[in-house]
Amino acid sequence: MGDEGRRCPVEEGASEAEEEVMPRCRRFTLKDAKAARRRVRVPASVTCDELLEGMQVEREHADVTRCSPLLSARIAAAHLRERLDYYERLGKAGL
Repeated sequence: MGDEGRRCPVEEGASEAEEEVMPRCRRFTLKDAKAARRRVRVPASVTCDELLEGMQVEREHADVTRCSPLLSARIAAAHLRERLDYYERLGKAGL
C-alpha cells in the first residue's frame, strides 16, 4: 500500500467548511512557525505571526505537503518574497 492511505491529523473543532477545504491538517502553531523560520528563507520584515498566517492558508495543499509545517512555510515564504502583503491581499479578495 502506498501513501494514498495515510492521513494527516484533523484539527479538532474544525468547521465543516474548513474540513471540506483542508480535510487532513491540524492548524499550525506559533512554535511551528518559529521552527520553520529558522530553516526557510523568509524576508526579514516578516514576523512569525505573518508566516504562521501564510502557513495556515497553505494547508490547502495538504496533498503536496503531507501536512508538513516546513513545506507549508516554504510555500508561504515564496509568496511573501514575491509580495509582502500577499496574504493581506488574498484576504481582501475573499480567497
